Amino acid sequence: MGTGTISLSDDVEKRFRETITRECGNKKGALSSAITEAIELWIKEVDIRSLAEEGRRLLAKEHDIGKWQYSNRKELYERT
Repeated sequence: MGTGTISLSDDVEKRFRETITRECGNKKGALSSAITEAIELWIKEVDIRSLAEEGRRLLAKEHDIGKWQYSNRKELYERT
């Protein structure tokens, strides 16, 4: 388990603690659990944004899919 020190604005800290108290009560470890959950959610969000950006980048690339093997739509449905 790691230990870290963070600096928050007074307003953010107050709102965060009020939310924790409302959701979890005054249970021991509630603050640590809430901070861990918040950090994990943020990491997931960043990962999802990165995957989406990579997908958009791949879709933006031009891909050579070869030449059409038919000259008109009717040829697609002809049976031999």
